[in-house]
Amino acid sequence: SNSGTEKVPKKVTVEIFAISDTHHSRFFHNKTKLTVYVCLIINVANIRLSETSDPTIQLLFTGIEVSKNEPYLNDKGYMLNAETTIQALGRYAFHVKQRLGYPDTLYLFTGRDAYGQRWGRSDRGLRGLGYDNGLCSDWFVALGEDVPGTFSGADTFAHEVAHLLGASHDGQPPDPRYPGRPGAQHCPFHYGYLMGNAKRSRVGHHYSQCSLQQMRYIVRLRGSACWRVTATKTYNVTKKYPGMVLTMEAYCQRKFAAKKDVTASEYFKAQCSVRCLFNEVHETNSNRHSSFQDVE
Repeated sequence: SNSGTEKVPKKVTVEIFAISDTHHSRFFHNKTKLTVYVCLIINVANIRLSETSDPTIQLLFTGIEVSKNEPYLNDKGYMLNAETTIQALGRYAFHVKQRLGYPDTLYLFTGRDAYGQRWGRSDRGLRGLGYDNGLCSDWFVALGEDVPGTFSGADTFAHEVAHLLGASHDGQPPDPRYPGRPGAQHCPFHYGYLMGNAKRSRVGHHYSQCSLQQMRYIVRLRGSACWRVTATKTYNVTKKYPGMVLTMEAYCQRKFAAKKDVTASEYFKAQCSVRCLFNEVHETNSNRHSSFQDVE
């Protein structure tokens, strides 16, 4: 972690690995279509995160696992117990971290109906869960519902990932376990930001100033070991996931062939894996572009 002596870069790239459960992935005809879809959801979150500063925080999609045996699920039915699943997912992710290329965060997209407990009763309204301040810790996972193909889980993703990055719900007091982290008590829940009551609100796609300050605090606290991009060193790991990082790398090389020797910069290659894919989609495929717009 950062003792305060390290110089904070202008931009911090947070690596995120995705898992798509069987109820989610079966909608997509192939791995590439699923990858592009998840990529667009991550791009939406990056638009939200572009309001962060000092450092600017951006997500880098480093790989995807299409889950066959779902070791993190006790019950393989349509309902998903969010609390027990996130604990099992956390243990699973910790064990396979090396194989996944040491991501900073991991997110499970589920096509199931998640439920939690509220006031001692089952709450089917729950959309997702994420560990507070989970970034680059042992519990670096979040999960959320998504009706595959509809982008319904895009805001859930942006909300749960913000928990991992250090944002609490708006209106919450400071957390005594993190003495320096600002609270969100000055940003009322009902103002309707992403970490508040964001339903049909004018600012529902934006993080509040409190969320932005909290994420800044945790990302800075994690220090250079967390800021470092390791994905480029582990491309061979992703061979287990055809259609992900390796094809994107080739894709980027073609896209930038005239402008730059893309292979010259390992770091650029990592940046490229999300950005150039999005631009391509943006420019050429009006249908997919419109479905992306719907999310905004």
